[in-house]
Amino acid sequence: MQAAIIALAMGGMVFLVLVILIAPDQTYRMLSSLGLVVLAIASWLMVREGRVQSAINLLGVGFWLTITATAIYHGGVNTPVVYAYPLVIFIAGWLMSVRAALCFAMLSSLAVGVFAWAQSSAILPVPPSTHPELHASVQIAVCLLTAGLIVSLVRFHARQLAELNRVRDDLAERSISLEARGAELQRAQAVAKIGSWIYSFADDTLRFSVEACRIFNLPLGTTFSHDGYLASVHREDRDRVEAQWRGALQGAVFDSEHRIVQGGKSRWVRLKAEILRDAQGLPLLAEGVSQDITERKKSDALIHDLAFFDPLTQLPNRRLLTDRLQQALHICARNRTWGALFFIDLDQFKTLNDIRGHDQGDLLLKTVATRLCDSVRAGDTVARLGGDEFVVVLLNLQGDKEQAASQSELIGNKILAVLRQPYPLGENEHRCTASIGIALFNDQSASVDELLKQADLAMYHSKDAGRNTLHFFDPSMSANAVTRAALEFDLRHAVEKENGQLALHFQPQVQADGSVVSVEALLRWAHPTRGSIPPMEFIPIAEDSGLIIPLGNWVLERACLHLRDWADVPHLAQVSIAINVSAHQFREERFVDLVAQALQRAGVQPHRLTLELTESVLVSDVAGTVDKMRALNQLGVRCALDDFGTGYSSLAYLKQLPIHLLKIDRTFVREILTNQSDVAIARAVIALASGLGLPAMAEGVETAAQHGLLADLGCSAFQGYWFSPPVAQAHLDAWTAERSSVAVQRA
Repeated sequence: MQAAIIALAMGGMVFLVLVILIAPDQTYRMLSSLGLVVLAIASWLMVREGRVQSAINLLGVGFWLTITATAIYHGGVNTPVVYAYPLVIFIAGWLMSVRAALCFAMLSSLAVGVFAWAQSSAILPVPPSTHPELHASVQIAVCLLTAGLIVSLVRFHARQLAELNRVRDDLAERSISLEARGAELQRAQAVAKIGSWIYSFADDTLRFSVEACRIFNLPLGTTFSHDGYLASVHREDRDRVEAQWRGALQGAVFDSEHRIVQGGKSRWVRLKAEILRDAQGLPLLAEGVSQDITERKKSDALIHDLAFFDPLTQLPNRRLLTDRLQQALHICARNRTWGALFFIDLDQFKTLNDIRGHDQGDLLLKTVATRLCDSVRAGDTVARLGGDEFVVVLLNLQGDKEQAASQSELIGNKILAVLRQPYPLGENEHRCTASIGIALFNDQSASVDELLKQADLAMYHSKDAGRNTLHFFDPSMSANAVTRAALEFDLRHAVEKENGQLALHFQPQVQADGSVVSVEALLRWAHPTRGSIPPMEFIPIAEDSGLIIPLGNWVLERACLHLRDWADVPHLAQVSIAINVSAHQFREERFVDLVAQALQRAGVQPHRLTLELTESVLVSDVAGTVDKMRALNQLGVRCALDDFGTGYSSLAYLKQLPIHLLKIDRTFVREILTNQSDVAIARAVIALASGLGLPAMAEGVETAAQHGLLADLGCSAFQGYWFSPPVAQAHLDAWTAERSSVAVQRA
């Protein structure tokens, strides 16, 4: 456009110069050329200022006026310049508007008509004669000017087309980029399970993205009204969501987690939104995102269950029990009532796990949980602490402490009776009992931990009383527990420090001919302040605390060292030592290696060591027990079955055991002179041992009459106070020396 305007200006100046040079007497011709020059300069200035459309309008009007003025002075309709009207009309329609073209057409038609009338009426001035050179120059200038204008217009149009093509290509690229970004956004929303949505307040329409439609299980393009969406919200969450939406309209943040129901399925979603408002603060749009949080809610529920509930029985665990018990203490304080805490432990549960496997044990625990829940009221709490330990919390026990204790005892006996009922475990039926400890509490009671400790102590009192019973907590139990804990600490110190408090005493085992070929090593503990503590008092503590294993290893090492020392004593050189091995110690994976190493370090012959095992060793993993006993036999170590008849062994297992001796338990010997049942049992055990090719030894022989009767029944060895109590090393040395000298004199 600038080039066209410059071309017009140059053409006008050329035309002006030609007129002055060729026709100096026709200066009026300079007016049209001067007008063109002024028109071109004015248009060019407008273009430089950025007023392109104004320059185009000025050129159109100026050209039309120039043509009209020229026609007036050059012959009207006969002048060739009149034929430029169509060119002006064309340019006006192209560069200005259709309305401008129509206006110029009407004006041009009117001008031509006026020219014709004026020319016929001789009104127009007579056109002056001009030189041919002037006409030629004018025609050449007009042709050049027209060519320049056409070239400028063509170039301008080409640039416009190029610009349009560039814009079109740019729009196409941006469209492709937007489509790609839209696809990426959809993929990102699908991966994150996050969709977008827009709600229009004007038409009450809620629109969802592709991922949002998937989250809500809707066809693509589905829309909702506000009430329509609320209808899809779970009825338990609907009021809360509506309240949150009203809060958002008042300026609060809308961030809601709720359930939606679509197609009969419930899902958890999270909606967040930002509300866009107009200048007056009225809401226009709500733009937000929606996220499927169903899996997160499931995970949260699972974490909650794992944190507060036992995964096997679905009962509250220790953490939730602590919270419930704390609430119970507050309720008792507020209502001035009593509550009771039951600590329940199943009797011999480990035996079931060892014999029938943990799956059967788990089935029993779930059945126990069901029975406990059925035995208490809906407001009471049943919890599982772990293993076979359960807790029941009773609330609102009416009356004074005695009445509350009476109600608790009634419920406790009911629980004991329910738990005693047979348990169908698959194809087998199992019977199980429980021991219960009860601690009463009210607003004056101790802390939660103290209550649990009290009920636990009472439960252990029930265990000590023979199981299958209940006991209430008594303050004296705490004192006993403190004493027990002190003994455990002192025993651990004695084992680890080897401070001389532990020692072995020996009780001779006499053959039928009166000879002594073996002794049983019995552990004794000389406490520095309490004096001698009997084994029946500290051995259970060792078993419960896990000290029984290091204690048993200490006995093994000391027994081997005694055998080494006896090798140089004539009357003890051939005497073997029998030691008791607990089930915990025997089940140690490296037990056989420990025995072999102890014998090797002491340098004694393995056949001089006998391991006395109780029938409890056979309860779990009979095949493994047999393999371990055979490995001991291969070392040369003998095995004896102690306390036979008091445990859980069966004759089917007995014939598989590589044992060398059966020991008749002292409970069958104590009343053998007055109780025919004990006589029958002793006779049966002796006969069984004889049938298996094994010697039988009777424990607890305290009188000559007992010795004589057992000898008559065929018993081949004896042990008891009738012969000698357990004695220290020095006394054993003297006793065996004296017995050896008597035997020599008799010989």
